[in-house]
Amino acid sequence: ETDLCSTTPFQLGAWSGAAAMINSRKLVGGAGVQNAAVAVGGNNSTVKAFTEEYNGSSWTAGGALITARESASTVGTQDATLASGGFISSAPGTTASEEYNGTAWASGGSMNTGGYSRGGVGTQNAALAIGSYTNTSTACVESYNGLAWSTSTATPIVVRNNGGAGVQNAGVSFGGRGNPTTLNNTLEWNGTSWTNGAIMNIARLAMGNNSGNISSNALAFAGATANAPVSNFTEKYNGSFWSTDQPGSQSKRDIGSAGDKTQFIAFGGQNPAITNTTEEYNENIDYCVG
Repeated sequence: ETDLCSTTPFQLGAWSGAAAMINSRKLVGGAGVQNAAVAVGGNNSTVKAFTEEYNGSSWTAGGALITARESASTVGTQDATLASGGFISSAPGTTASEEYNGTAWASGGSMNTGGYSRGGVGTQNAALAIGSYTNTSTACVESYNGLAWSTSTATPIVVRNNGGAGVQNAGVSFGGRGNPTTLNNTLEWNGTSWTNGAIMNIARLAMGNNSGNISSNALAFAGATANAPVSNFTEKYNGSFWSTDQPGSQSKRDIGSAGDKTQFIAFGGQNPAITNTTEEYNENIDYCVG
């Protein structure tokens, strides 16, 4: 008889509350890791230029964005963040990108196509922005080298409000919204072309759009499903399949996020009230089938 405990072990995790952000907001960008995260922009009645930094125990104010925006694609680390595109006042959104050094924001290269609600992967100097909303969901993909944006291979389906994990030449896009379907697709990128990966257990959009720099370490949390405007579902991707995990304590959407499936942080969002709450996930319970 096969011992599944020795052949197919996996880990469950647990969510816990953490210090609230200074400012409540939805549609907030996130980057970094659990104990060194950054929250960028967002909306609470109006678009915001706020930047906040998290050190594992509390949030502090950082340098304000040059241009207030919501729904920007954000990647990188706490002291080397890239925020690209986003919604300022009207569709199709901005082409402007900004770079953060841990203290202040500076203008980066302009994207080729304005848009917002993009998935993002990579670093400040080697990023990929995936999909977007202009006046409709798109299949646009753009690549950044730290100076300029260039058009890359389009995704095989149109998508926005999607999650992302990985680096510029090895990433995944998951979930999101097509036209108008809520998606459970995983799209895998190898630096040249897109292929279909495993299907998520729950189709959803408006999750945290940042899930770390390893494509096989992705975590999807919260978001809107086909049946509910907010959720607290958790799924993890290992490069081959998605597995469900412990739900968070709050159902919400339009959150910011940072980290990966081992250590993850989710902040802000709406449920439907706009919130400043923060939750941390830690993968810490060994589990085997059999």
